[in-house]
Amino acid sequence: MFCNILFANKSIKLFTDISQNKNETPVQPVICFPKTNGRRFNSNLYEHFKWLEYSVLKNKLYCFCCRHFGAGLLQRGQSYGETAFDDLSKNKSIANLVNFQRETEVIENRKHIYFSLKATIFLCKQGLVFRGHDESLESTNRGNFVELIDSFADENLKLNLSRRYGHYTSPYYQNDFISIVAQSIRKNILSTMTNLGTYTILVDETKDASHKEQLSFIIRFVDKNYKINERSIGCYHMSISDAETFANEIINITCSQKLDIKNCISQCYDGAVVMSGKFSGVQSRIQEIVPHAIYIHCFAHRQTRYELFEKIQKKKKNLEILHLERLVNTRWSYWYTLIKKVKLRFTEIKEVLEILADTSTDESDEATRTTSHGLVWQISTIEFITLLCVIENLLEKIHCVSCELQSDKIVLQNAIELIQSTKNELLNNRNEDSWNLLQEKSINIALQNNITLKNKRNIRSGKVSKKLDDYYVLTTVGKKTDNPQANDLLMIDVYYTVIDSTVSNERFFSTLKRVKNYLRLTMGDKRLSDLMVIATEKEEVDTLDLNEVVDSFAKLKSRRFPLL
Repeated sequence: MFCNILFANKSIKLFTDISQNKNETPVQPVICFPKTNGRRFNSNLYEHFKWLEYSVLKNKLYCFCCRHFGAGLLQRGQSYGETAFDDLSKNKSIANLVNFQRETEVIENRKHIYFSLKATIFLCKQGLVFRGHDESLESTNRGNFVELIDSFADENLKLNLSRRYGHYTSPYYQNDFISIVAQSIRKNILSTMTNLGTYTILVDETKDASHKEQLSFIIRFVDKNYKINERSIGCYHMSISDAETFANEIINITCSQKLDIKNCISQCYDGAVVMSGKFSGVQSRIQEIVPHAIYIHCFAHRQTRYELFEKIQKKKKNLEILHLERLVNTRWSYWYTLIKKVKLRFTEIKEVLEILADTSTDESDEATRTTSHGLVWQISTIEFITLLCVIENLLEKIHCVSCELQSDKIVLQNAIELIQSTKNELLNNRNEDSWNLLQEKSINIALQNNITLKNKRNIRSGKVSKKLDDYYVLTTVGKKTDNPQANDLLMIDVYYTVIDSTVSNERFFSTLKRVKNYLRLTMGDKRLSDLMVIATEKEEVDTLDLNEVVDSFAKLKSRRFPLL
């Protein structure tokens, strides 16, 4: 048989012994085939592979379909790239070559998704928008996501982006990338919980830039290394803001994340009646399902001690409000002004501490009551008041020279004279008259605050014997456990899981203002929740295995271009 080959504008006839067009049948001669690499072709393979044809002249195998139907052929009847199966070793079989081609394609496709995921994570962590107003090829700004990929893509990725399908840059694929990264983060977070699985729920709500009520859901737990974690699960749009809807949403969130609601040991909300209501609030509805889930009022939303101090000064006694400074070791002027204000408002400070130490009020927790009770006991002594007057008198004289020495107009001679005069004044105070004057002031302050002038006997604090180190000491009687180590771990898990404030929710809302701004008001609720998880859990994002994320993306649905 002859075939015409166009070469240099001339038609050349070549002799060939295999099919020339698709209308012919595959040429499958049965002869004594020569050996190639120690192996001989078996004609029985014709029955299993109808598309095989053999060239006796070239001693090579061809694929009938590839020769006549392959894309990109220069001329009908020409073998695809002049390739043939001339090596009959096992590792060069047709099946292996097809598998190799598919594996190469999968690797290239996975690189494409891998790079797209990295671009997604970068934009999410920085709180940047993804899409542009016009993402067409003619646009000068196609959005951050597309522009980021175009700017840093290699030659193979640019080749993929130039094909008709498989760009993975549409908004639908962006949502898939964001969703799969957020799901992987949640999965990793929950996998770090201890085997006990106890946790605390922290819930708060706020309105976003589009005036939608968003509920932030955060869990607090102890990980397997017994470190405290407060992790974001997401934010959820609440169309109805009543206690029943909030409680049902909390239950649904825990179920969707495969968290056993029975392992919830506490719940922390703000002081809103909807959340903290004793009879029909969210906390009471949760306790109907989980009785041991104690409710903890967020201490950040309670009236602080300083607010109470200001309230007593202004409303109860109509005094000018004095603000107490924080102590700074390197600024002696702060010490003087603070001690002066403590002496001036000694009565009000003592009253605040007595209110905080009162067990019949709800102004403080148990630890604050104990601390306040001890402080009241310490300041209600003539010794403390005397020491307060002495230090104020001493710092008053030092304060003057300290302020003058900080002036930029003072000269050396004046500074020396000022220091010398201060030293003399301090030495002159070391006499009976000065002491009696200070003692008289101390007695007057003590009498005004109903403080006894007799010394209080120092009572030795009771200490638990070291022999009871292996016991749980609740009072003075130790109770030994059968398995101290296991119970210790249980107590650590439960103790550190209990929360006292919803500060993490407030940080979550700060990120919400940055992520959902006036440019992204039409963002969907699920996309917003996933973006918030990635933006707030940046440390967890850095630990993700992106190859596993690519696998999860590939399993979402069947793809035109294989990824597995």
